[in-house]
Amino acid sequence: MILDGATDFLGDFRFIKVEVANFESYAGCCQLSEMDEFIRRHGFRKRQWDVVRAVRGIGTYYDVTYEGRKRTMDSKRLICRGSSPSSETAAVR
Repeated sequence: MILDGATDFLGDFRFIKVEVANFESYAGCCQLSEMDEFIRRHGFRKRQWDVVRAVRGIGTYYDVTYEGRKRTMDSKRLICRGSSPSSETAAVR
């Protein structure tokens, strides 16, 4: 998961927004349940989720925004590209 490399400074962010699927869209990809668990362990909660694309019998892609518990910093945007062309992670701090 792309956020594994950011664990030392995740606490600096107020929001994290990811695109994630609830199925294995490519080999070894992070799925929604794994993202939810990871993000919860780092003090965030799911704030909003929107369906990006759903395919009957296969699964759904979501844009999910997570909110951290305590934040006081000015807003800055950080974008990290994932391992697939369609995955992108954005964080606001």
